[in-house]
Amino acid sequence: MKIILYILIFSLFSLKLHSQIQSSITGASPGYIDTLSIERSQEISDENKGIVDKPVDPKTYIVGPGDEFKVTIIQLEPKELNIVVSPDNKIYIPKIGIVEIKNNTLEEVYSLIKELIKEQYSSREIYVALTKIRQFKVRLSGNVPKSMTIPAYATDRVSEIIDKAGALKPNSSTRKIKIIRAETREIIDVDLTKYFTTAEDIYNPYVQGGDNIIVPEVSQDIEIHISGEVPVKDADFEYVEGDSLSTLIRFAQGFLITAYLDSVEFTRYNKNINSYETKFLNLSSWRGKIYNFEQSLQGDFQLEPGDRVHIRKDPKWVNNRYIKIDGQVKYPGKYAITKEDTRIADIINRAGGFVEDAAPELSEYIRQKEADLPDLELERLKKIPQVDMSESEIRYFQARIRERKGSMAIDLLNAISDETSIDNIIVEDRDSLFIPRKKNYIIVQGRVNNPGAIIYKKGFTYLDYIALAGGFGYRADDDETFITKPGGEQFLANDMNYIIEPGDVILVPPKKEFDFWERLFDYSSLITQIIALLSVIITLTR
Repeated sequence: MKIILYILIFSLFSLKLHSQIQSSITGASPGYIDTLSIERSQEISDENKGIVDKPVDPKTYIVGPGDEFKVTIIQLEPKELNIVVSPDNKIYIPKIGIVEIKNNTLEEVYSLIKELIKEQYSSREIYVALTKIRQFKVRLSGNVPKSMTIPAYATDRVSEIIDKAGALKPNSSTRKIKIIRAETREIIDVDLTKYFTTAEDIYNPYVQGGDNIIVPEVSQDIEIHISGEVPVKDADFEYVEGDSLSTLIRFAQGFLITAYLDSVEFTRYNKNINSYETKFLNLSSWRGKIYNFEQSLQGDFQLEPGDRVHIRKDPKWVNNRYIKIDGQVKYPGKYAITKEDTRIADIINRAGGFVEDAAPELSEYIRQKEADLPDLELERLKKIPQVDMSESEIRYFQARIRERKGSMAIDLLNAISDETSIDNIIVEDRDSLFIPRKKNYIIVQGRVNNPGAIIYKKGFTYLDYIALAGGFGYRADDDETFITKPGGEQFLANDMNYIIEPGDVILVPPKKEFDFWERLFDYSSLITQIIALLSVIITLTR
């Protein structure tokens, strides 16, 4: 039952363990302040005021000034008393006496109160209950945005005090926090990373009045690293003496189902030979047991600073490969595919074929792995103002910015009718196919009097459609009018080397604006050159 409880608690915290330790507790990533994270942590802190995470344990709860009790004495005339622990750690019971306490547990205080009351009352039924938890102050200092004194309840843990303070600095340690008790000067270690992994209270203790919580700076020279088939990818964790291999794996939230545990790669720096040594571990017996804290794991061992662990992926693991088909087919959706075996005609058949108003000739096929390839030149040009580009850069930029990345030209009708054709390609993982609805109209845009969609009429020329759109508008550049096909091809309208089809777009651009000052500058330059040339001719003639 205890193991199940551990797993349930871990499930609540582990989904965001690494980001929680780095963002919620430390506040932000290095070099930047996450004010939203800080505000949210303070909101959570306000919402949790005085709330206990589990019943108070009378054997461990230390009573102090401000705690309130209710005493019930059962007799012929039952009597109830409300008593409060005074600031000097005393409990005054009217007409009975005073109980002096000092670092007593709740269980001990219950006993002291009952014994004092029995001296005055013969009743054997005396009940004492803690009704209100005290509030006090603690100090937070060290590598924090600001050292401060913080109000706290006796049921607050160190992590909740940090939330009240608005989180830590990005380079603050979450594993080597210290508490110095005010009266005893006892030093207590706090390890929040381990607490959120194991949910063991010892790593995140309750605070007491006057505590001084000291947060050190994290040392990146003493980190342990894990990568590969674990939920927390490629992560560094601060090393604390006593950390084992299982500790690191728990920090990374265990193994993914794809983990290949027969040969886990472990690397350690050997100072004697000034080199890294790598060995392979068989952790197959750990699967399903990593969160069994009551049982030691076979082959577990202590880590050292700088140790690195890499969990390989099972070479026999088969990813869920799929293609997405959408639009005018009978059964759109995602379809599983077999590597180098499934062709586009197979997918269309599995999707039930085209519906009546489908336009397969206007379909769009995207190869996602090609779309994901970075275009470094395009990214570079995006950062440059167009006026600073060369002519070739402008042409490249305009061509690439209009391009649909990953788009492939495929004749679907040919692929279905002839399965041996080059159009019947082998589909690949994450490819997508969209079949649009048939269009029975032409779109006329730009410098026309009534731009919009016009019903397609077979045999009409572009001039016929422009006439139906109200004719050329003001400053229309009829010589530069062009036709854009659904597939992206463009034709100059005057060339007439195309056939207008449903779905085509006719665009009439505006004439280039006349720039008086630009023309004046051009003419001035020309006149200057002519004058210079005449001067040379006159000089030579003389």
